[in-house]
Parts: sequence; structure tokens; C-alpha cells
Amino acid sequence: FLPHLIKIIYPKADQVICVSMGVADDILKIVRLDKIKVIYNPIVDDNLIKLSNEQVSHDWFSNNNIPVIVAVGRLAKAKDYPTLFKAIKIILKKQAIRLIVLGEGPEGIKLKKMVEIMGLAKNIDFLGFCENPYKYIKKSSVFVLSSMQEGFGNTIVEAMACSKPVIATNCPSGPAEIIEDGKSGILVPVANPEALANAILKVL
Repeated sequence: FLPHLIKIIYPKADQVICVSMGVADDILKIVRLDKIKVIYNPIVDDNLIKLSNEQVSHDWFSNNNIPVIVAVGRLAKAKDYPTLFKAIKIILKKQAIRLIVLGEGPEGIKLKKMVEIMGLAKNIDFLGFCENPYKYIKKSSVFVLSSMQEGFGNTIVEAMACSKPVIATNCPSGPAEIIEDGKSGILVPVANPEALANAILKVL
């Protein structure tokens, strides 16, 4: 239904604004427009930096010997947390590591059960929705985004603003527009826990 609606309504607009080139390309596959522009989300400001410097009370950040990964996003299929969990399991065969997941969503109960079944309950903690995720990102060793798809990837920019190494899947669309692979972050294939684990180990 949505593509049909786009064909009818979008040509009537004075301008169509997209948050990434990938989103713009998707729209152009549906309807040809000469009035489409990309404007990236205005994410970073002084308040973000201020919030990132707040203290974190979570015990895991008091032990510098065990790296902590942070992932932020809705607990939904598109974020592909199972791939990240599998990557954590691979890494644990080589070194100690912990993962903090910030966010809520429809897959929450299923994902928590999966962590228990995989024997990772002591290594992965779900903190739910957090008003200030930046302080956790700032204190982490690396930020990871394991999505199968994104509109842009705001959390990537936020993690960069917090001066954290970023690893993201090269999913459509957004991450490849933000990250210059190997320079400002690392891009890995979608749904590939081995590649994700190797990238995390490389950063650590």
C-alpha cells in the first residue's frame, strides 16, 4: 500500500527530504522525482557532549580489565541482535567481554530468553530505555550496530561524537554514508557474526 501512496502523494509535494542517500534511492525506485534532497539529521550538540560526561553507576564500568560493548536501539528484528549475541559468544572463547544493550521493543522477551539459552546471561545486560545513552557509550570500549537495515543510523554519529570506536553492519542504508571503512570506523557484512566478532577483537 505504501509504494502506491508514495506514487500519488510525493509528486504533489514542493520538496521531498530524506535522511540518507539510501532512503532517497529507495524512493526513486518507486517514483521519479526531481525535487528530492538529502538532509542528514542534526544530531550532535553541546548537550550531547555534556550528557556523555555524566557518571555511570553500572558495576561493569568499574572493572577496566573486562571490555564493555554498548549497543543502542529498539529491540526489533531489524536491529539483528542475535548476530551480535553470536559474535559475543565467539569472542568469549578468546577473552572476557561484556555487552550492554540500551532500548526497548517487541523482541525484548524473545531476545532475553535467547541470551539465557546461549549461556550469556552473565555477559549481556539489558538496561531498557535510557534517557541518557551517551554516558554509557562514552564509558564503553566500542560501540556496535548490528542492524539489517537503517534509515540513517543516528547512534553511529552519536557514538563518534562520544569519541568511541564504531563497528557497524554495512546495511542499507546509512552506515556506509557515515563511516569510511577502516578510517572512521569498521563496516562488516550483515548477519555475519564471525566478521563482527573479528572486527570487535581488532578494535579491542
